[in-house]
Amino acid sequence: MKRISAILGRSALAGIVLAAAFCAGVALILFGALWWIQQTDDGAVDGELVETFVGGVENATTAKVVRVEITGEIGPPAPSPVGDLLGGALGSGDVGELDTFKAVRGRIQLATEDKDVKGLYLVIDTPGGDLTDSDILWHEIQLFREAQAGRFVLVHALAQCCSGGYYVASAADFIMVVPTGEVGSIGIISDYGYNVSDLARRFGVTNVVVATGENKDTFNPLKPVDPRQLAIEQGLVDSQFKRFVQVVAEGRKMDEEKVRALADGRAYAASDAKEKGLVDAVGYEEDVLDKLVEMAGGEVCVVSYEASSASKTGFLKRLFGGNQAVQRAYRHHRRGLPVPRLRLVR
Repeated sequence: MKRISAILGRSALAGIVLAAAFCAGVALILFGALWWIQQTDDGAVDGELVETFVGGVENATTAKVVRVEITGEIGPPAPSPVGDLLGGALGSGDVGELDTFKAVRGRIQLATEDKDVKGLYLVIDTPGGDLTDSDILWHEIQLFREAQAGRFVLVHALAQCCSGGYYVASAADFIMVVPTGEVGSIGIISDYGYNVSDLARRFGVTNVVVATGENKDTFNPLKPVDPRQLAIEQGLVDSQFKRFVQVVAEGRKMDEEKVRALADGRAYAASDAKEKGLVDAVGYEEDVLDKLVEMAGGEVCVVSYEASSASKTGFLKRLFGGNQAVQRAYRHHRRGLPVPRLRLVR
Protein backbone atom coordinates (compact mmCIF):
# COMPACT_ATOMS: atom_id res chain seq x y z
CA MET A 1 0.00 0.00 0.00
CA LYS A 2 2.81 2.36 0.88
CA ARG A 3 4.54 1.47 -2.38
CA ILE A 4 1.40 2.39 -4.39
CA SER A 5 1.03 5.70 -2.51
CA ALA A 6 4.67 6.50 -3.15
CA ILE A 7 4.25 5.80 -6.89
CA LEU A 8 1.09 7.91 -7.07
CA GLY A 9 2.79 10.68 -5.13
CA ARG A 10 5.74 10.71 -7.51
CA SER A 11 3.37 10.73 -10.53
CA ALA A 12 1.38 13.64 -9.13
CA LEU A 13 4.57 15.55 -8.39
CA ALA A 14 5.87 14.86 -11.88
CA GLY A 15 2.57 16.06 -13.34
CA ILE A 16 2.73 19.27 -11.35
CA VAL A 17 6.33 19.86 -12.41
CA LEU A 18 5.49 19.25 -16.08
CA ALA A 19 2.44 21.53 -15.91
CA ALA A 20 4.49 24.27 -14.24
CA ALA A 21 7.23 23.89 -16.84
CA PHE A 22 4.69 24.08 -19.66
CA CYS A 23 3.05 27.22 -18.23
CA ALA A 24 6.45 28.82 -17.69
CA GLY A 25 7.42 28.04 -21.29
CA VAL A 26 4.23 29.53 -22.67
CA ALA A 27 4.70 32.63 -20.49
CA LEU A 28 8.29 33.04 -21.69
CA ILE A 29 7.24 32.74 -25.33
CA LEU A 30 4.38 35.22 -24.84
CA PHE A 31 6.44 37.83 -23.04
CA GLY A 32 9.30 37.27 -25.48
CA ALA A 33 6.96 38.03 -28.37
CA LEU A 34 5.59 41.11 -26.60
CA TRP A 35 9.12 42.31 -25.86
CA TRP A 36 10.13 41.86 -29.49
CA ILE A 37 7.10 43.80 -30.71
CA GLN A 38 7.80 46.50 -28.14
CA GLN A 39 11.39 46.83 -29.38
CA THR A 40 10.54 46.84 -33.09
CA ASP A 41 7.37 48.90 -32.93
CA ASP A 42 7.79 52.32 -34.48
CA GLY A 43 4.92 53.60 -32.39
CA ALA A 44 2.75 56.63 -32.87
CA VAL A 45 3.80 60.14 -32.21
CA ASP A 46 3.02 61.14 -28.70
CA GLY A 47 5.77 63.68 -28.08
CA GLU A 48 8.82 65.31 -29.66
CA LEU A 49 9.61 64.80 -33.34
CA VAL A 50 13.18 64.71 -34.61
CA GLU A 51 14.18 65.66 -38.17
CA THR A 52 15.97 62.71 -39.76
CA PHE A 53 17.82 62.53 -43.09
CA VAL A 54 16.37 59.78 -45.29
CA GLY A 55 17.56 60.38 -48.87
CA GLY A 56 19.03 62.62 -51.53
CA VAL A 57 22.03 64.74 -50.60
CA GLU A 58 22.64 65.69 -46.98
CA ASN A 59 23.76 69.24 -47.61
CA ALA A 60 22.59 72.50 -46.10
CA THR A 61 22.65 74.18 -49.52
CA THR A 62 20.27 71.73 -51.19
CA ALA A 63 16.49 72.06 -51.20
CA LYS A 64 14.85 70.40 -48.20
CA VAL A 65 11.96 68.05 -48.92
CA VAL A 66 9.90 66.49 -46.14
CA ARG A 67 8.78 62.88 -46.56
CA VAL A 68 5.48 62.01 -44.85
CA GLU A 69 3.87 58.56 -44.87
CA ILE A 70 0.11 58.05 -44.93
CA THR A 71 -0.43 54.38 -44.20
CA GLY A 72 -3.43 52.48 -42.88
CA GLU A 73 -6.90 53.95 -42.60
CA ILE A 74 -7.14 57.72 -42.29
CA GLY A 75 -8.92 58.67 -39.10
CA PRO A 76 -9.17 58.07 -35.36
CA PRO A 77 -7.61 55.00 -33.74
CA ALA A 78 -9.32 51.68 -33.33
CA PRO A 79 -10.03 50.54 -29.76
CA SER A 80 -7.15 48.83 -27.96
CA PRO A 81 -7.92 45.11 -27.56
CA VAL A 82 -7.83 45.12 -23.75
CA GLY A 83 -7.81 48.63 -22.29
CA ASP A 84 -10.92 49.86 -24.09
CA LEU A 85 -12.77 46.58 -23.63
CA LEU A 86 -12.42 47.02 -19.89
CA GLY A 87 -13.46 50.65 -20.02
CA GLY A 88 -9.94 51.96 -19.52
CA ALA A 89 -9.52 50.26 -16.16
CA LEU A 90 -5.92 49.46 -17.00
CA GLY A 91 -4.99 52.96 -18.06
CA SER A 92 -6.38 56.17 -19.51
CA GLY A 93 -4.25 56.16 -22.63
CA ASP A 94 -3.82 59.14 -24.91
CA VAL A 95 -6.42 60.42 -27.35
CA GLY A 96 -3.78 60.95 -30.05
CA GLU A 97 -2.36 57.43 -30.00
CA LEU A 98 -2.35 55.56 -33.29
CA ASP A 99 -4.30 58.34 -34.97
CA THR A 100 -3.05 58.42 -38.56
CA PHE A 101 -4.84 61.70 -39.20
CA LYS A 102 -3.23 63.53 -36.27
CA ALA A 103 0.22 62.11 -36.98
CA VAL A 104 0.14 63.15 -40.64
CA ARG A 105 -1.44 66.52 -39.99
CA GLY A 106 1.16 67.36 -37.37
CA ARG A 107 4.01 66.56 -39.74
CA ILE A 108 2.55 68.61 -42.58
CA GLN A 109 2.12 71.55 -40.23
CA LEU A 110 5.76 71.29 -39.12
CA ALA A 111 6.85 71.29 -42.75
CA THR A 112 4.63 74.32 -43.41
CA GLU A 113 6.25 76.28 -40.58
CA ASP A 114 9.82 75.47 -41.69
CA LYS A 115 10.92 78.19 -44.11
CA ASP A 116 13.72 75.96 -45.43
CA VAL A 117 11.30 73.33 -46.72
CA LYS A 118 10.68 73.56 -50.43
CA GLY A 119 8.71 70.40 -51.06
CA LEU A 120 6.41 67.83 -49.55
CA TYR A 121 6.85 64.17 -50.52
CA LEU A 122 3.84 62.08 -49.51
CA VAL A 123 4.08 58.28 -49.55
CA ILE A 124 0.52 56.95 -49.58
CA ASP A 125 -0.60 53.38 -48.94
CA THR A 126 -4.16 53.48 -47.66
CA PRO A 127 -7.61 52.16 -48.58
CA GLY A 128 -9.06 55.47 -47.40
CA GLY A 129 -10.85 56.44 -44.23
CA ASP A 130 -12.85 59.22 -42.65
CA LEU A 131 -14.25 61.87 -45.02
CA THR A 132 -13.66 64.89 -42.80
CA ASP A 133 -10.15 63.84 -41.80
CA SER A 134 -9.23 63.27 -45.46
CA ASP A 135 -10.59 66.70 -46.38
CA ILE A 136 -8.63 68.40 -43.59
CA LEU A 137 -5.38 66.75 -44.74
CA TRP A 138 -6.16 67.94 -48.27
CA HIS A 139 -6.62 71.45 -46.86
CA GLU A 140 -3.34 71.28 -44.90
CA ILE A 141 -1.51 70.52 -48.15
CA GLN A 142 -3.07 73.61 -49.70
CA LEU A 143 -1.86 75.68 -46.74
CA PHE A 144 1.64 74.24 -47.09
CA ARG A 145 1.85 75.34 -50.70
CA GLU A 146 0.33 78.75 -50.03
CA ALA A 147 2.64 79.53 -47.09
CA GLN A 148 5.62 80.08 -49.35
CA ALA A 149 6.05 80.68 -53.06
CA GLY A 150 7.72 77.99 -55.13
CA ARG A 151 6.75 75.03 -52.97
CA PHE A 152 5.67 71.75 -54.55
CA VAL A 153 3.96 68.53 -53.50
CA LEU A 154 4.68 65.06 -54.88
CA VAL A 155 2.77 61.88 -54.06
CA HIS A 156 4.14 58.38 -54.44
CA ALA A 157 1.30 55.87 -54.26
CA LEU A 158 2.15 52.34 -53.21
CA ALA A 159 -0.20 49.32 -53.08
CA GLN A 160 -3.31 51.45 -52.49
CA CYS A 161 -4.12 55.10 -52.95
CA CYS A 162 -7.87 54.80 -52.80
CA SER A 163 -10.89 56.77 -51.66
CA GLY A 164 -9.74 59.11 -48.85
CA GLY A 165 -6.13 58.46 -49.85
CA TYR A 166 -6.81 59.64 -53.38
CA TYR A 167 -8.79 62.60 -52.01
CA VAL A 168 -5.59 63.69 -50.24
CA ALA A 169 -3.36 62.83 -53.20
CA SER A 170 -5.39 65.02 -55.56
CA ALA A 171 -3.88 68.06 -53.84
CA ALA A 172 -0.43 67.17 -55.19
CA ASP A 173 1.34 68.73 -58.17
CA PHE A 174 2.51 65.31 -59.33
CA ILE A 175 1.32 61.76 -58.57
CA MET A 176 3.44 58.69 -59.25
CA VAL A 177 2.28 55.14 -58.54
CA VAL A 178 4.16 51.84 -58.38
CA PRO A 179 3.39 49.49 -61.30
CA THR A 180 1.30 47.17 -59.11
CA GLY A 181 -0.59 49.90 -57.27
CA GLU A 182 -4.33 50.61 -57.22
CA VAL A 183 -5.63 54.15 -57.52
CA GLY A 184 -9.00 55.85 -57.31
CA SER A 185 -12.09 54.26 -55.78
CA ILE A 186 -13.66 57.72 -55.89
CA GLY A 187 -16.86 57.55 -53.88
CA ILE A 188 -18.50 57.82 -50.47
CA ILE A 189 -20.19 55.24 -48.29
CA SER A 190 -22.43 55.63 -45.27
CA ASP A 191 -22.79 52.25 -43.59
CA TYR A 192 -25.38 51.83 -40.85
CA GLY A 193 -24.86 48.10 -40.60
CA TYR A 194 -27.63 45.52 -40.57
CA ASN A 195 -31.36 45.98 -40.26
CA VAL A 196 -32.83 43.22 -38.07
CA SER A 197 -36.39 44.51 -37.74
CA ASP A 198 -37.95 41.31 -39.16
CA LEU A 199 -35.89 39.17 -36.79
CA ALA A 200 -36.71 41.41 -33.83
CA ARG A 201 -40.43 41.30 -34.60
CA ARG A 202 -40.31 37.52 -34.80
CA PHE A 203 -38.86 37.26 -31.29
CA GLY A 204 -40.79 40.15 -29.81
CA VAL A 205 -37.80 42.45 -29.41
CA THR A 206 -38.46 46.20 -29.38
CA ASN A 207 -36.34 49.29 -28.95
CA VAL A 208 -37.65 52.21 -26.89
CA VAL A 209 -36.39 55.53 -28.28
CA VAL A 210 -37.33 59.02 -27.10
CA ALA A 211 -36.27 61.58 -29.70
CA THR A 212 -37.03 65.18 -30.70
CA GLY A 213 -37.84 64.40 -34.32
CA GLU A 214 -38.86 61.58 -36.61
CA ASN A 215 -35.44 61.47 -38.24
CA LYS A 216 -33.37 61.49 -35.07
CA ASP A 217 -33.34 57.68 -34.92
CA THR A 218 -32.81 57.22 -38.64
CA PHE A 219 -31.96 53.63 -39.55
CA ASN A 220 -32.80 52.21 -36.16
CA PRO A 221 -31.87 48.54 -36.82
CA LEU A 222 -35.01 47.36 -35.01
CA LYS A 223 -37.37 49.41 -37.20
CA PRO A 224 -38.12 48.85 -40.91
CA VAL A 225 -36.11 51.10 -43.22
CA ASP A 226 -38.07 54.25 -44.00
CA PRO A 227 -37.72 55.22 -47.72
CA ARG A 228 -37.95 58.92 -46.80
CA GLN A 229 -35.04 58.63 -44.39
CA LEU A 230 -33.11 56.65 -46.97
CA ALA A 231 -33.63 59.50 -49.44
CA ILE A 232 -32.40 62.04 -46.87
CA GLU A 233 -29.22 60.06 -46.27
CA GLN A 234 -28.67 59.58 -50.00
CA GLY A 235 -28.93 63.34 -50.45
CA LEU A 236 -26.21 63.86 -47.85
CA VAL A 237 -23.95 61.28 -49.50
CA ASP A 238 -24.56 62.79 -52.95
CA SER A 239 -23.68 66.27 -51.67
CA GLN A 240 -20.37 65.10 -50.24
CA PHE A 241 -19.67 63.06 -53.36
CA LYS A 242 -20.10 66.21 -55.45
CA ARG A 243 -17.35 67.87 -53.41
CA PHE A 244 -15.09 64.84 -53.85
CA VAL A 245 -15.50 65.06 -57.62
CA GLN A 246 -14.79 68.81 -57.56
CA VAL A 247 -11.64 68.29 -55.47
CA VAL A 248 -10.30 65.72 -57.92
CA ALA A 249 -11.26 67.78 -60.97
CA GLU A 250 -9.51 70.84 -59.57
CA GLY A 251 -6.37 68.98 -58.53
CA ARG A 252 -6.02 66.91 -61.69
CA LYS A 253 -7.14 69.76 -63.96
CA MET A 254 -9.86 67.57 -65.44
CA ASP A 255 -13.43 68.24 -66.45
CA GLU A 256 -15.91 67.36 -63.69
CA GLU A 257 -17.95 65.19 -66.03
CA LYS A 258 -14.88 63.15 -66.91
CA VAL A 259 -14.09 62.64 -63.22
CA ARG A 260 -17.70 61.69 -62.50
CA ALA A 261 -17.56 59.08 -65.26
CA LEU A 262 -14.52 57.53 -63.57
CA ALA A 263 -16.01 57.82 -60.09
CA ASP A 264 -18.11 54.67 -59.89
CA GLY A 265 -16.27 53.42 -56.80
CA ARG A 266 -13.77 51.20 -58.62
CA ALA A 267 -10.01 51.28 -58.17
CA TYR A 268 -7.83 51.43 -61.28
CA ALA A 269 -4.59 49.59 -61.97
CA ALA A 270 -1.53 51.85 -62.27
CA SER A 271 -1.39 51.82 -66.07
CA ASP A 272 -5.14 52.48 -66.38
CA ALA A 273 -4.96 55.29 -63.83
CA LYS A 274 -2.22 56.97 -65.86
CA GLU A 275 -4.12 56.56 -69.09
CA LYS A 276 -7.24 58.10 -67.55
CA GLY A 277 -5.34 61.04 -66.04
CA LEU A 278 -5.68 60.07 -62.38
CA VAL A 279 -1.89 59.89 -61.99
CA ASP A 280 1.05 61.40 -63.86
CA ALA A 281 3.57 58.57 -63.95
CA VAL A 282 4.30 54.98 -62.98
CA GLY A 283 7.56 54.33 -61.17
CA TYR A 284 9.60 53.29 -58.17
CA GLU A 285 11.38 55.17 -55.39
CA GLU A 286 14.43 55.99 -57.51
CA ASP A 287 12.12 57.51 -60.12
CA VAL A 288 10.52 59.60 -57.39
CA LEU A 289 13.92 60.97 -56.36
CA ASP A 290 14.69 61.95 -59.95
CA LYS A 291 11.34 63.74 -60.15
CA LEU A 292 11.96 65.56 -56.87
CA VAL A 293 15.28 66.82 -58.23
CA GLU A 294 13.51 68.00 -61.36
CA MET A 295 10.76 69.77 -59.40
CA ALA A 296 13.24 71.39 -57.02
CA GLY A 297 15.55 72.52 -59.82
CA GLY A 298 18.56 70.80 -58.24
CA GLU A 299 19.68 68.29 -55.63
CA VAL A 300 17.34 67.66 -52.72
CA CYS A 301 17.79 66.71 -49.09
CA VAL A 302 14.90 64.44 -48.11
CA VAL A 303 14.06 64.36 -44.40
CA SER A 304 11.31 62.93 -42.25
CA TYR A 305 9.99 63.73 -38.80
CA GLU A 306 10.47 60.73 -36.54
CA ALA A 307 9.36 60.27 -32.94
CA SER A 308 12.27 60.34 -30.50
CA SER A 309 12.89 57.11 -28.58
CA ALA A 310 11.47 58.70 -25.43
CA SER A 311 8.18 59.59 -27.11
CA LYS A 312 7.28 56.37 -28.88
CA THR A 313 4.12 54.59 -27.88
CA GLY A 314 4.90 50.93 -27.37
CA PHE A 315 2.79 47.85 -27.95
CA LEU A 316 2.13 47.22 -24.27
CA LYS A 317 0.80 50.73 -23.73
CA ARG A 318 -1.42 50.35 -26.77
CA LEU A 319 -2.66 46.99 -25.52
CA PHE A 320 -3.49 48.07 -21.97
CA GLY A 321 -3.66 51.86 -22.15
CA GLY A 322 -7.11 52.31 -23.61
CA ASN A 323 -8.28 55.41 -25.37
CA GLN A 324 -10.62 57.84 -23.68
CA ALA A 325 -12.28 59.00 -26.89
CA VAL A 326 -12.91 55.44 -28.02
CA GLN A 327 -14.17 54.48 -24.58
CA ARG A 328 -16.74 57.27 -24.66
CA ALA A 329 -17.83 56.30 -28.18
CA TYR A 330 -18.06 52.64 -27.16
CA ARG A 331 -20.24 53.41 -24.17
CA HIS A 332 -22.41 55.74 -26.26
CA HIS A 333 -22.79 53.05 -28.90
CA ARG A 334 -24.01 50.62 -26.27
CA ARG A 335 -26.59 53.09 -24.94
CA GLY A 336 -27.89 54.50 -28.19
CA LEU A 337 -27.95 54.12 -31.93
CA PRO A 338 -24.81 54.08 -34.09
CA VAL A 339 -24.26 57.23 -36.13
CA PRO A 340 -21.57 56.43 -38.72
CA ARG A 341 -19.21 59.04 -40.08
CA LEU A 342 -19.21 59.30 -43.86
CA ARG A 343 -16.23 57.33 -45.10
CA LEU A 344 -14.08 57.17 -48.18
CA VAL A 345 -12.94 53.55 -48.14
CA ARG A 346 -11.88 51.06 -50.82
